[in-house]
Amino acid sequence: AEIALNNALHDLNKDGHGLELGNVEEGYDIGRRLGNTGVSGALVEINLATIASYKDGGVSAVVYAGTDGSLTVQMVRPPDDARKAKNSQNRGADPFTFGSPTGGAPAE
Repeated sequence: AEIALNNALHDLNKDGHGLELGNVEEGYDIGRRLGNTGVSGALVEINLATIASYKDGGVSAVVYAGTDGSLTVQMVRPPDDARKAKNSQNRGADPFTFGSPTGGAPAE
């Protein structure tokens, strides 16, 4: 199912108007970039989509395959500007680095 989806997306991009999974601005194939992440694959995809949507401000689609050959599409929407402002009070400008050794402290 994943190979068929990758092929379909590639075929849609022949005129330059589809998604190119080799261009990280448009999308990427987690299996190709990170390898097989096992049972945590869907969570890895959702987390990366959350970070991308939060930082870029757009909606991300997460597509993952089930063991039965099915595909699930999950849309990830970033918070609005008011929620981001509230987040920055508690988690700093980048909530994904909060508590990391290199920074991410909340604004004082």
